[in-house]
Amino acid sequence: MEALRFDLEIPFWCSFGDYSSLNIKLSYPCPSLTTLFGLIQNALGFEALHNIPNKSLQNKLKKQYTEYFNNLKFSIIICNSGELIEDYVNIHKGSREKDKLEDALKKKLDGLITNHPNEEDIKEIMKYIKKYSFYNFLLDDDNQEYNEIYYKVVNYEESLINVIIGYWEGFSNPNNLYDINKIWLSTQINRQRLIEPKYSIYILSDDEGEFSLNNIKNALENPKRPLYLGESDDVVNILNISLVNIEKTNSARISSIIPGLYSNSDLIKLPTNLKFNTQKEIYTLCSVPKGELDTIIECYEYDGERFVFL
Repeated sequence: MEALRFDLEIPFWCSFGDYSSLNIKLSYPCPSLTTLFGLIQNALGFEALHNIPNKSLQNKLKKQYTEYFNNLKFSIIICNSGELIEDYVNIHKGSREKDKLEDALKKKLDGLITNHPNEEDIKEIMKYIKKYSFYNFLLDDDNQEYNEIYYKVVNYEESLINVIIGYWEGFSNPNNLYDINKIWLSTQINRQRLIEPKYSIYILSDDEGEFSLNNIKNALENPKRPLYLGESDDVVNILNISLVNIEKTNSARISSIIPGLYSNSDLIKLPTNLKFNTQKEIYTLCSVPKGELDTIIECYEYDGERFVFL
């Protein structure tokens, strides 16, 4: 079986942020599958979803990216875990004033929706009606995108429109309120970093097009954009990239991260799925072997490395 193998060398430091952590920004000990997929997307020149303003095109790309991701399998070997340090970082959080405004508007709307829409429709409605620009549209604008959401809102309860207008007009100066709504608060938190870790990666692909092994190999060797791993300023070197033939075997001595719970291992809960793919669990409990397992498992082998795919 053919696989793509390469080494990732971090010449300075990196951080693989665990966004479930709050006061301390923890780092996973290795790149997640989604981080590796992002590395490949960047090398191929694919656009990040948050850079695409058109919602219908964004939804189309979500399906396409999910299909590409599902056609790939990754195996991750931690060759050198690096030195774990902590430093400080300034992050921006949405203003508490904004949270208060949204909560107040939601409370006003809750009692008026008689034909309860599904959760996705509620999110879509709230996305628009909490904008000051939507209030302007209700007064005198003619925007096709807002026309569509207007009729969706009216479908549930026509009096919602009056509540939205009344909500914004209840303030002496809606323009000032809109400015408050845009405030971001800066706060300093601890962040974990890994100094000079090294990883070996194996990839299998069922894709015969953009994400075929040959295309990925060529893109990583000649990336369309500068590559990073983790945060946007975490430089990465990709070394020893080649297509190799791997063989199935059985062993208790595994080099790679293993999905599931095994003895003589450290446990991590690693992101293994794109966050917008709701058909699968986003996180997987994985084992990082510290030595020989107490059981023999099915794995693959190449040049003395035994590994499994996540």
